[in-house]
Amino acid sequence: MFAADGPVLRVCADPNNLPFSNQAREGFENRLAEIVARDLGMRLEFVWWSERKNFIENSIAAGACDALMGVPTTLNSVEVTDPWYRSTYVFVERRSNARPVSSLNDAALEAMRIGIHVVDGDYAPPAQLLARRGLSANLVSFSLYGHEGEVNPPARLVEAAGRGDVDIAIAWGPLAGYFARNSSLTITPVTR
Repeated sequence: MFAADGPVLRVCADPNNLPFSNQAREGFENRLAEIVARDLGMRLEFVWWSERKNFIENSIAAGACDALMGVPTTLNSVEVTDPWYRSTYVFVERRSNARPVSSLNDAALEAMRIGIHVVDGDYAPPAQLLARRGLSANLVSFSLYGHEGEVNPPARLVEAAGRGDVDIAIAWGPLAGYFARNSSLTITPVTR
């Protein structure tokens, strides 16, 4: 039971970042925050803040909240707990592809249009490795954040793979799994 008038646990969360969090409290980080607040006997209050550049500095470091539910364990600007989940990047492709790709070194990528997220003007880490292989021209960028008011912008990358707008997509595992569920897409972890 939540403490109605007790101390408040203020959690900074993105209002439009499924599967992690949203204002409807449908994300797994929303649910985790509810469990933590309940177990501490505190009332939960979300402080909605878009996870963009300077998110940490503008939210928890500025005193707007007491906690964040998901950050990399290597982040030095905040105190972190032991990891409560691990993930990797994954390949997302149509099931009709003859042989799923599992490596960034796979020669099949040389002939593919490769969709990948761009975060604040920078490609996601797998793109750096593909660029070193000379595959920059094969990359098709999709903004992780989308446009103001757009719902679930990370889904556009996965949807593009499903429609065939790109031959393959590379996405962060939780995003790919969430947006590809109930589809005809195959998800394969990036192994190397």
